[in-house]
Amino acid sequence: MDYQTFFLLLSFLLTCIYAVTLSGRRNSRLPPGPDPFPIIGNLLQLTYKPHRSLATLSKRYGPLMSLKLGSRTTIVVSSPDMAKEFFLTHDMSFSSRSLPDAARVVDHHKYSMVWLPVGDQWRRLRRITKEYLYSAQRSEATELILEKKVLLFSLPKCTTQPWGSTTTIPPPPFPTRPPKSLTPNITSPINYGPLSREKVYDALMLLAQVAAAVCCLLQVQDLLDHVNRCCTSEKVVNIGAVVFTTILDIFFNILFSTDFAENDSVSSQEFKDAVWAILEVGGKPNLADFFPILKLFDPQGLLRHGNVHGKKLITMLDMIIDQRLQTRSSSSSCGGVSSINNDVLDSLLNLTLKEESGFSRNDMKHWFLVLFIAGTDTTTTTLEWAMTELIRNPEKMEIARSEFDWKLEGNMRALDMDMGEKFGITLPKSVPLMAIPIKL
Repeated sequence: MDYQTFFLLLSFLLTCIYAVTLSGRRNSRLPPGPDPFPIIGNLLQLTYKPHRSLATLSKRYGPLMSLKLGSRTTIVVSSPDMAKEFFLTHDMSFSSRSLPDAARVVDHHKYSMVWLPVGDQWRRLRRITKEYLYSAQRSEATELILEKKVLLFSLPKCTTQPWGSTTTIPPPPFPTRPPKSLTPNITSPINYGPLSREKVYDALMLLAQVAAAVCCLLQVQDLLDHVNRCCTSEKVVNIGAVVFTTILDIFFNILFSTDFAENDSVSSQEFKDAVWAILEVGGKPNLADFFPILKLFDPQGLLRHGNVHGKKLITMLDMIIDQRLQTRSSSSSCGGVSSINNDVLDSLLNLTLKEESGFSRNDMKHWFLVLFIAGTDTTTTTLEWAMTELIRNPEKMEIARSEFDWKLEGNMRALDMDMGEKFGITLPKSVPLMAIPIKL
């Protein structure tokens, strides 16, 4: 068979596949959407900015549309009313998630409440998370831990910065002649242009004020000190990296009652690198997700790469747990049940001793893995994008700064502020159920 005949047959075969695909789509009950190409589907229509491509497509095909991503049919919801139908009215039908190939790192999908289908194990993990991490008792127990790292923006205004702007903290020790520009290392296809040092510093200060006003407790002092040192030495500020390290430090304080930086420097760096590597594996487009037949071959090596770093994280978590168990056994007089720190790790270790809890040590390690991966990624990305938008829109930054123009008087703590009087924020108070007698 010559090449001309081969290409004619191949073209005919692809045309038949395309015709069958279009015919099946027209006869299906799928929502409207763009016609897919053979094999690859609508992948090329997403471009390198998929969120903007989806917004453009939704204007043409409506708030509910279907796309063919490789061999996978995907439904895109892009309006509040339609999202309410999916996640409120029919929430149980759409509560489980599609499992990406990266979720199979160290068999994480078998133990993680993020990827488990709705069932007894999923409900048990959610209940444990609510009780041991988000409960009022846990918040009170961790308050003293966090207060050691609190940064309250209660200093008087200072207008002596070299660039003439106004902030609520003292000016950093900048040189008398500032450098021409300082470009943060933000991983994004957007071209941000030259960013002046003062813009970067102002944006970071503003975000710290906003975070402190909303959360009252935030471990940002080390982050701000790092920015000050970078400005003094005229170094590039990697915003994502410093926020990522700060969030890890917060988690270590809440979960293990220790500072991330207090651990062995080599181990701390390995832990941070392993978490970051898993985030990168999960964030890269994976051919195996679009063409499930390729899962057996792992063509990009993402699963193999993720397993290497996932096993490192599991090993490090095992070392932390073993160290705590050794401390408990040497200091406890009740068979290792009592604790000396009363932190999240101690509480979960006590829970694993109860056979009826159904919560094993392996479950605990993957529970920690969820917090470190999901918590650091979302917060880092949000702060990174927020700072970028503030730097690109200085007028918005000034408006936001004016809204958070406040200071604490005397020895008042941020927790003692009347948020309703200051910002118009009111929180519902817990009122006990009361029985009211009525005459019959």
